[in-house]
Amino acid sequence: MSVSVDIPGHGHFDIKLTASSTAADIILLLRERLPDSPWHGNKLLSSGVCQLQCDDIVEATRHSTLVLTNYSEITSQEPFCIEDTAERGITREQLAKIDGYAKKGCSMVELMAIQVQRPHWFVSHAWIEPWIGKLWRLFETVLLHCLSATSYFFC
Repeated sequence: MSVSVDIPGHGHFDIKLTASSTAADIILLLRERLPDSPWHGNKLLSSGVCQLQCDDIVEATRHSTLVLTNYSEITSQEPFCIEDTAERGITREQLAKIDGYAKKGCSMVELMAIQVQRPHWFVSHAWIEPWIGKLWRLFETVLLHCLSATSYFFC
C-alpha cells in the first residue's frame, strides 16, 4: 500500500507503506528525496483535520492523501509549544513574515514564538477577504492609534 504526499512548492510524492510506517518514517523518506530543502519545522498533516504526530501509524485506507507542510520557510528555529491557546498571540512582525505563507491555510504561531505571547487585542475577520488587506489595516490601526508593540489573537 502507499500514500500520496503533497509538498507545496515541490509536488506530489508516492510513498510505500509498511504495516508499521509512522509519520516520522514518511518525513525521513521525503527528506531523502529533497535533500536541499530545510527541514527543521515540518509537520505531516492529513488532508482532513487530523494532524499526525511523529509516532502515529499511517494507514493507507485512512490517510490516502497527506500534506507535508514545511514551516522551515518562515522560521529558522524549532517549534515552541504554547499549551494555552489564550497565550498564542501573534506580533505584527510575525504576521508580516507569514503573508505569503498564510495562503496555504496553516497556523504557525507556535512555530515562530520563543515564549508565551498573551494577546492584547482580539481581531475578528472573515477569510473571504484577502490576507494582505487584513495585515495592512492592522498596521494602519497600530500607527493611527499609536499602539505599542503588542500581539493579537486572530479568529
